[in-house]
Amino acid sequence: MIETEYNGQRIHYSENEDLWRCDLLDFKAKTLTAIKSKISKWLADARRVGNVPVIYVGSTYTPEFKEAQVVLKDDDGKHVWIMVNKMRGGVSSNQGREKVKLETIMADTPENRARIAAYRAKQEEARKINAEQRELLEAMPRLTMEAFEALPVEEKAA
Repeated sequence: MIETEYNGQRIHYSENEDLWRCDLLDFKAKTLTAIKSKISKWLADARRVGNVPVIYVGSTYTPEFKEAQVVLKDDDGKHVWIMVNKMRGGVSSNQGREKVKLETIMADTPENRARIAAYRAKQEEARKINAEQRELLEAMPRLTMEAFEALPVEEKAA
């Protein structure tokens, strides 16, 4: 009996039937290529999840909060493939598919949308505070050479 493995599935050749078989998946085919194709299709179908709505957060430091759909699970259990609208020149264009870590997406729920709104409100507050800080810093007088030379010099202790 000839045995091999393909994508984690055991395949063997049955000489009595003149067929390649994958007993675990109950597949059989005349050629090794054909049974491998069946296994590949089965694996791809098993990874396909439809269009699960999520919000792509992206980086923790510069969150994006884009609406997206998960379309495939990756084999490693840590990544998924998402479809997300791409922006070109300020206009939303056709969707692009990309592989992302699970930790960069969250469920598209009313609760999470409320959290995003609260985050954006705090972000706006922080932006205003930063602008005020910059204004205060810019209003602080800087030294000129004349003012510098007029400063008292401290005597060094011996």
